[in-house]
Formats: sequence, structure tokens, C-alpha cells
Amino acid sequence: MKKLLALMVLPVFLAPLTIISTEHELVLTEAEKKSFLARTSDFSTIPKNPRLFQETRPYLDKNLTEFGQLVSADESLVIKELIINDNLLPVFKLADGHFIEASQLVVFDDVELSREQVSQTVWLKAGATVYDKPYVIGTKEVKTDLVARQQLLVTEQATTHDGVYYLIAGKGWVSSEELYTDPIDVVQALLLDKYQKNNLSIYIQRLDDGAEAGVNAEQRMYGASITKLATIYETQRQLNDGAIKLSDTFKYVPEVNRSRGFYDPEGAGNISKIPDGKDYTVEDLLKAVTKQSDNVASNMLGYYVADQLNRAFQTDIWLLLGDEWDMVKRELSAKIAGQMMAELYHQGGEALTYMTETAFDDSRISKDIAVTVAHKTGDADEFRHDVAVVYAERPFVLSILTAHSSYDEITAIANDVYNLLK
Repeated sequence: MKKLLALMVLPVFLAPLTIISTEHELVLTEAEKKSFLARTSDFSTIPKNPRLFQETRPYLDKNLTEFGQLVSADESLVIKELIINDNLLPVFKLADGHFIEASQLVVFDDVELSREQVSQTVWLKAGATVYDKPYVIGTKEVKTDLVARQQLLVTEQATTHDGVYYLIAGKGWVSSEELYTDPIDVVQALLLDKYQKNNLSIYIQRLDDGAEAGVNAEQRMYGASITKLATIYETQRQLNDGAIKLSDTFKYVPEVNRSRGFYDPEGAGNISKIPDGKDYTVEDLLKAVTKQSDNVASNMLGYYVADQLNRAFQTDIWLLLGDEWDMVKRELSAKIAGQMMAELYHQGGEALTYMTETAFDDSRISKDIAVTVAHKTGDADEFRHDVAVVYAERPFVLSILTAHSSYDEITAIANDVYNLLK
């Protein structure tokens, strides 16, 4: 437990020149007064709740010449009286017959320093200790039914030499160091405790301040249709810049499905698997790839808008994200996929709106969440993914990539995260 002790060592100016002990009043001579006043760090009275700054050896005699056994800083001191020894030094005589310097550099009065009313939401860390009062030496632990990551309201804040403590109404006092004050930190603890598995890559980013959490967030696996997010981003970028319009049309020709890195037309989607020579609007294609993950629609946008997914396009995406986004290998991490979704959010436009109503809304991230979710799914062999913007009070990106998992596990992760960040 971190101490505030160094900040609390303050000199005491001794107005009274009479030393008070539990047994008698000690009146000093003029010479003794002069010597005593020169030592402004000495106690002039016995502290109410004396405690050592650190492990210390008391003495066997009042003149402090012979050491006794070590006394821990966490042990209570019982002081019988304050005396002046033969060297005119103030000394505490302890109840066990030992002696210790009556110096505020050695002993401090372990009492509550301040208290104020507050109203703040916090979450409990695992293994937190609850006390019957703000911690000072002699404070007792109390048993409660509180559990890790439980959301709580604190109503009072108190400061002692040991730190800052908060009152959980009806339960007791807990150190600030054993409380989370930001739910993103609670999410991180949850992920480490519950979802640190080799087959999961999870990344969360709160969109208003960029705060992050994750587990195996940079672990790469086959991204499947998640890779289409780059093509969606480029299409929306050109729409925003005026380079293309939703009403522009592109012809479905055989070359569309032949470029390196394009998807198998026999995969997801309703557009003809065989090139039909028809014209499709940008709007139709963007809706098809965002709502149905249509492979042909992705190929057509990649061919016409992203310039056949050429090196310049891929380099621009890498520079945007600060990490490799390979349209051919399609190996991604939850973090880079989540960062791409964050870019789509900040970019704004139709694409993200289309992703709020998809053919996959009844599964994975969006299944149980009550607020709007814009998401892009990806499936291939043993891989099941979903990357989303969750429009909570403070919107956040949730990116979940899995191998040998299930839609239900993705939903469970999403529900756990949302319940903390909603």
C-alpha cells in the first residue's frame, strides 16, 4: 500500500514549554527549554495513535544506548509517557519498558487527515480489503458480500497517512488503489480473467478518448470477410471526397473476379456468381457488401474504386493504420480490424449506417445488445469473427476474432463488455 507519509512529516512548533506525560508534568529549566526548542521535529505531547514510519529498533534504556528487538511499522505503539533523558532529548517510554525517540521523523500520529462527501461510481478490484473505517493503525477488516468488478457507489472520501479511502455505503471503506474508476479498466480485468485464450483475439477502443482494452489483441489469424473493411473504407472515402457518387454505375465483367486478392464469387451474397454484364450502382454494391458481405460486390468495388486492390491502395491503408493490412493473405488481428472500424466511425457516411441493419444482426455481437450496433462479420472454415461499433452512451469499437469458437461465445464476450461500458 503506497504511503503518503513522506508528505505528512511536518515540524511542530512547541508553544507550551511543559512536557505532558501520562504520569506527571515535567517542567524544564531555561537551558533545557533552549535545547528543546531547537529541535522542532520533536513531540511535545503523546500522539493519539502513534505509529512508526518504518521498521525500527527501540532502545533498552532512556539514554538510547542499547538496542532492543525490531518493531514492525504495522505494529501499534503503546506509549506510557514522554520524558527528557540525560542528554536533554525527548524520549517516549513504551508500555513494554523500551524507549524510542520522541521525534516526528520516527513516529507519526496515525489519524484521519481529511474527509468529504462525494458521489462517484467505482468498481471493486479482485482481492480488495474492506475496513470498518479509513485505514489507520488498529483499523479492523470487515467481511462483506462484495465481489470483484462489482459496480458500486461511494459516498465519502477520506485521507489518512496510508492514502485515500472511499466509503461504500453499508459495507465499509476501501482504498482507492483497490478500486477502478474507469470502466475500460474493469473491461481489461474481465478480459484477462475470463477470455485470455489462445483462440481469441479481442480489442476494444472507446471512441471519444481512444482508451483501449484487449487480450491477444495483436494476435493475427485469417480475417475472412473482415478484410473487406478496407474496400468499404476506400469507397466511403471517395464518396466523402466527391470522387464518386452513390448513383455511379459499374459493369459486372469477368475481370472483376480475376484480380489477385479478390473473393470467390461462389461465396457470400446474392449478386450473380457469373458475370452478367449488368450495371450496378455504388449504392447497390456498398449495401450488398455491408449488409450481406457479398463477395461479388466487394470484388466490384475493389476492382473499380480501389483500383484492383493495387499496391498504392494497400500502402495507403497500411499508413492509415500504422500496421500491415494484406488483402491477399487476409491475416489480421483484432486490434488492426478494430482500428479500421474506428476509422470508419470517424470518417462518417453511408457505409456505417448500412452496417447497422445486416443479415447477421441476430447473432454474434449485436444479438443481445439493446443499442444500435454497426458491424462486419467474417467466416471461413474454423474462423468466426465480428467487428463492431457499439453506440453506447460513449460509443466504442468491439473487435472479436476467433478460431475454433462459436457465435455464442462471441455474443457472451460482447454482452460482458457492453454491460460494463453501456
